[in-house]
Parts: sequence; C-alpha cells; structure tokens
Amino acid sequence: MLMTKHIPWRADAAHRQCAKLLRHDCTVAEEALWALLRNRQMMGLKFRRQHPIRGFIVDFYCAERKVAIEVDGSVHRNLPGYDQEREAILQQRGIRILRLSNELVLDHPHKAVQILSEFVEMDCKIAE
Repeated sequence: MLMTKHIPWRADAAHRQCAKLLRHDCTVAEEALWALLRNRQMMGLKFRRQHPIRGFIVDFYCAERKVAIEVDGSVHRNLPGYDQEREAILQQRGIRILRLSNELVLDHPHKAVQILSEFVEMDCKIAE
C-alpha cells in the first residue's frame, strides 16, 4: 500500500478543486497577465495560476520569491474587509502581496509587468 506523507502547508482537496475550476473560469485581465507570466517569461520566475495557500486562493503565486499577485476587479471592491484579513494572514506567513487593477492589466499590460518586476526586485534588495 502506498503511504502518502502529510504536508502541513498543502491545500486540502476542496481548495485544490476550487483552484482548478477558477483556472478554467478566469477573468480577461487574469488571462492577459498569465500570457505574460507563464513559462518563466518574467525574470525566469515560475508563477502558478489560481494557487491555493492555506485556505485561500491567490490569482498568481511565485513560491521562489513568496510573492502573490491579485488582479482586482469589481468583486474585490465589494469585499475590502475580507481582502485585508486574507492579506494579513498571508503576510504573517511571509508572503508579500501585490495588487494590480483589472484596468492596469488590460490597458497597460507591460506596465503591470514592470511594476511586478520592481516589486520582486525590491524583495531581493531587502534580503541582501
């Protein structure tokens, strides 16, 4: 019989399934940003899309740099308290969150990637 090791940070099956569904039902802005991040196009970093982390699902996540990206549209404007609470919990785990608006990603995608690059580079300078 194959024994599986319990990994404490691994998301439960329900969150993994939800993330999978979200990957197939993403927004236009998320799809546009994903086209620029996938396949290590930005700084050679691997990003995951709709990634579950401890009961939450972030739009994009780079494990190497512990950076989460949230592409905010109208849903986030209606839930500011939830987003703040979630952000605080993720930050307690050492994850830095960058929020980009739908409008920025759709109207100026390369500017969004530039902001993200600077955000990631800032993290490298702090670590040195």
